[in-house]
Amino acid sequence: MMRILFIAPFGTCHKQTVSRRMMPLAAAFVRRGHEVMLLIPAWDCPQQAGQSWRQQGVLCVAPPRGPAPHPLVDPVLYQRCWRQGWAFAPDVVHVFKGLGYCGLLGYRFHRHHTSVFVDVDDLESTQGWGSRRPWPLRWWGSHQERAMLSQAQGITVASLALEKRVERWRGRRTDILHLSNGVERADTPAPVATNPPVVLLYTRGNDVEPQRLRTIWSQVLAQVPDARLRVVGDWQDVPTLPQMQVLGWLTGSDLTDALRGSAVALFPVKDTPLVRAKSPARLLDCLGQGLPVVTEDVGEYALLVGPGQFVVAEDSGGLADDVIDLLCHADKRRLRSDISWRQALRYDWTGLADGVLAWYEHIRGRDS
Repeated sequence: MMRILFIAPFGTCHKQTVSRRMMPLAAAFVRRGHEVMLLIPAWDCPQQAGQSWRQQGVLCVAPPRGPAPHPLVDPVLYQRCWRQGWAFAPDVVHVFKGLGYCGLLGYRFHRHHTSVFVDVDDLESTQGWGSRRPWPLRWWGSHQERAMLSQAQGITVASLALEKRVERWRGRRTDILHLSNGVERADTPAPVATNPPVVLLYTRGNDVEPQRLRTIWSQVLAQVPDARLRVVGDWQDVPTLPQMQVLGWLTGSDLTDALRGSAVALFPVKDTPLVRAKSPARLLDCLGQGLPVVTEDVGEYALLVGPGQFVVAEDSGGLADDVIDLLCHADKRRLRSDISWRQALRYDWTGLADGVLAWYEHIRGRDS
């Protein structure tokens, strides 16, 4: 049995790294008999700071914030996080993103000869989310991320694109584990063969080109006039299209119902460094419900859906033709649904966790 400390980059109020990546992996470790603490420097989430709770067997701790001129410059919060993490006496520390407080804490554990691993799940450089940060934060974040990646005993990466980037930064290929996002598969596939002709678009909008979507959807409606487009996600500037229903951000049973009530899921994604770097959790949600997925060969999208289930990148006509074919043939929808549902089993969190635990043991045993 290991004592494993996960250190989050931020709270759960605004972003999903903790809830969609860290918590399910930590919970899978607990199911395997390990003790896990999830340490959350909730600098961006004041309503969460000062709380501790158990979730799926994981001890979650968000130390109180201190007086500070800015939430990102809070030495009291940093010290409280360090004391909580050190008191846990971890065998393994896994730092997620390696930026801000979690990067500083990871470096301190490294200096105290604890086994430190870093998770990279997004493109934080100027080609990615870093482009949206002020220059000082962009410079500091890049410096801090590279320092952590060079010092950590091992790196988990969410995509093959990130794996190549980390290889360049570390100067070696060893000790890097490709760890996609995972999914909890539904007991049965959605009844897509009998569902109405609803095309699901599940997106935040940052990976979809509106004019391209307009072109694809007009081609679909020309062949399937009764088709409807169901948009789920926090897309602020969603374009107005014919026969479109915008449901916004959904969670829990509302999200499950929206997915399982659709016939086809459409992912027309931009071919950009940011998109290629991520492991698309929304696509995995659709696979987990057994939805036929129509997507293209961009980043992890083709890898997740499996061979023969995608078109080449930037092929808008191919995406439209695939949607039309599925909407017009219930037997093909049923076949693709079974493929999606089986594919989801490859990304079950428990199976992914077993691979990470074996990797921890291998690296720790080699370096001891």
